[in-house]
Amino acid sequence: MLTIHLPIRQLVEFLLRTGSIDSRFTGFDRANEGARIHRRLQKAAGEGYAAEVFLTAEREMDGIAFALEGRADGIFTDPQKPMKVAPGIYPINGAGPDDPCALTVDFALTYFLVSGELERSKIPVNLLITDASGMSVLTAWAAGKFSSTSVKKFFDEFDIASKINNRTLIIPGKVAVMKGENSELIEMFNAGLANIRESGEYDEIVAKYLEA
Repeated sequence: MLTIHLPIRQLVEFLLRTGSIDSRFTGFDRANEGARIHRRLQKAAGEGYAAEVFLTAEREMDGIAFALEGRADGIFTDPQKPMKVAPGIYPINGAGPDDPCALTVDFALTYFLVSGELERSKIPVNLLITDASGMSVLTAWAAGKFSSTSVKKFFDEFDIASKINNRTLIIPGKVAVMKGENSELIEMFNAGLANIRESGEYDEIVAKYLEA
């Protein structure tokens, strides 16, 4: 029987592509940044994860065998083990006790995306990673793993108040409702908002992201 080896890339690369992909120019280094994050994710996955896995499947039609071949960037051999980083304080760009804080969850992809953007900004920021069982921000928020209560517990366990003097706290925008659940978070959020308004940074952010 005739066998035709057909890479998946050849099978799909000439198909009609439609959608709403944002094609705005975002810089020459986006591809390199994506590759760097991908490598860091693979390295952080640890046991239960196989990187660069060759896949093949054979299908027969009209007396011809088609061997479909491809590669998976990574496969979890233990799907119960989430990809996450250790909770704690991660100083970015040489941040110290007097620099502001940004808060997010321990999902590895979220950490690498946020830390990468902060590094690119060249602004010293203390990245606070709270335990969310390796879930993304919205998933953790919906599951009650990323709430004012869990954040307060994280602040207490890591003694954030005595380690960080700056009371500016940046939280993920899509869970901004969380700031209204705890008076301490409200105080830190409002203080941070006042600081960036006074410095003029607030207007720069609005001009860059909301008026474009």
